[in-house]
Formats: sequence, structure tokens, C-alpha cells
Amino acid sequence: MSDNNTIKCPVCGADAPASGTCPECGFEVIAVAGEPTDEMRQWLDSRVALAKERYEKQKEQMGRKPRGFLVTDRMAVCCLYEGRNVFGSAKANESEPTRQKVILPGIALRPSQFVIDTVVDGRRSKFFIKELEEEGTASMVFVNQTTNPATAPIELADGDNILVISGDNRATITFRTNTNL
Repeated sequence: MSDNNTIKCPVCGADAPASGTCPECGFEVIAVAGEPTDEMRQWLDSRVALAKERYEKQKEQMGRKPRGFLVTDRMAVCCLYEGRNVFGSAKANESEPTRQKVILPGIALRPSQFVIDTVVDGRRSKFFIKELEEEGTASMVFVNQTTNPATAPIELADGDNILVISGDNRATITFRTNTNL
């Protein structure tokens, strides 16, 4: 450290202001005047532990190479990574870290609506879409045409359209293997 106004960030180890936000990981460093109480120390330690966990997950995701992309009608882009990619109305959680929230105006998606499994074989990737079934509900996810529901795994090809239909509302999501839109 070069001066008393910087410290090593307790989350990522970068030089950070003694009180403020770490420029590397965004952790908010809190300066405590005097010796912290046991309760304060526990709270500070739990903040650091939670932030480290989030930072490590973020680094892991950032290090992964996208294998494909979904592009909505409104030009929102979702990345497809190797393995299971879940899409719906809910954000990622610990049991499904690759779950991504998709917003399609006028369409109420379930928390987990469909999955795209990405299988990597050397430099080539294969993508299979399947709607996650919920008993008693009609299919909402189709590939290229409404006569092709994704009730069983369907292999996707570059440029395929994923149609999501709810009542009179329809949204199109285009599958791409590269970012040339």
C-alpha cells in the first residue's frame, strides 16, 4: 500500500480505499472507528463472506465462453453456456445458477419456462431446446412454427426462431451461434 487511505480489499485483494467502494469487485469497504464489538465483527465477517461468494461466482461466469445467444424482438441478448441453460420469469438462484430472466411483453412466463442444453464436442456445439412442463398447462414454446412445440428436445440451428405464445400475444426469440445479428 502506498498510503493510509488504501487497504487490500477483503474480498478480491485489490487496492481499495480505506472507506469506500473497491474499484475491482465493487465491495463497499466500511471503516469502523475503534475496536468493533463481537456482534459488529460477526456482521462484518458475514458481509465479506457473502461478497466473496458472489465475486467468485461472477468471476466463474465471466470466464465462461458463450456458445450461443438468444436475441429477443427487443434486441435483448441472453448468452448460452455449456451445459443446462434455464429461461423464465425468475432470476438465477443457487440451485440453477445458469437460469436467466427473460422479459417478453404481454407474456407471463413461469419461473422456469424452457431449457436449452448445450453439448460441446470439441469446437462444435449442439443446442437442444425443451419446454419445462407444468401439468395442466398448454405448450407455449415452439420452434419456427406453431405446429412444432418444444415438448420434447429439439435441436436448434443458427437462425431458428423460438416462438413463445400466450393467448393472443406472441414473441419471437432468435437463436444465434454468433453475435452477428
